[in-house]
Order: sequence, then structure tokens, then C-alpha cells
Amino acid sequence: TRQYDKREQHRQHGCKGCPPDYCEALKGAKMRTYIYPENLRSKTKLWFWSVKDFCILCAGIIISAACIAKLWTFIPAAATVCYAFLTFRADDNAVIDYIMHAVKYFCFSQKEYHWRKENDHEQKKK
Repeated sequence: TRQYDKREQHRQHGCKGCPPDYCEALKGAKMRTYIYPENLRSKTKLWFWSVKDFCILCAGIIISAACIAKLWTFIPAAATVCYAFLTFRADDNAVIDYIMHAVKYFCFSQKEYHWRKENDHEQKKK
């Protein structure tokens, strides 16, 4: 509350032009320093995965270890490794995003183009 009182005194003092460090009303008050990431709108990442993907990977690793220990099957471990590869993020784009864009481009977008000479187009207008 002391810090708030000092800032309130600074506002009431009316020194709009002077920096808070030099104002007499704020002598001895602590100023807090906050460190923010460069892009506040970016998704939260843990190493190379989003936090949601990282939690899913941790659960997959635990389930895979239990399956390997009890059943001697590596299928859950392979699925976890595949998921880790597909959700790997570099510059806010995951590998699966690149794959989805490629599928949309090659399967669902137009690939046939009709080229005409300018003369043909002008003749059709007339």
C-alpha cells in the first residue's frame, strides 16, 4: 500500500512532465520491473511443443512405458514418437500444419489452367 500511496501522491502532485525517478513524491518508493516476451499474442511453448501437446506427449510417454514393461509392445511408443514429430513446432508452425497445407494444395485446389492469347480474348469481347 505504501507504494500505491506514493504513486497517488505523484498523480496528485501534478508533475506530468518529470519522470517518476526524479519526483520528490516518489523518493524511496520501489518501482517494479516486469519482463514480457516479445510477442504477447504468441502461443505458449515448452521447448518445441505447445503446452497442450507437451502434456499429451508426457501422458503418451507414461502409457508407452507401462505398455512396454507389462505387454512388451512398442506400438504406443511408436504412436507417441509419431505424435511428437507431427506436433514439433518451429516458428509457430507445426509439421502437421505443413502436411495439411500440402494436402489442401495438391488434393483440393485447382490444378488446371486455361491460357489464351490476348487476341483471342479481345475477339470474344467483340
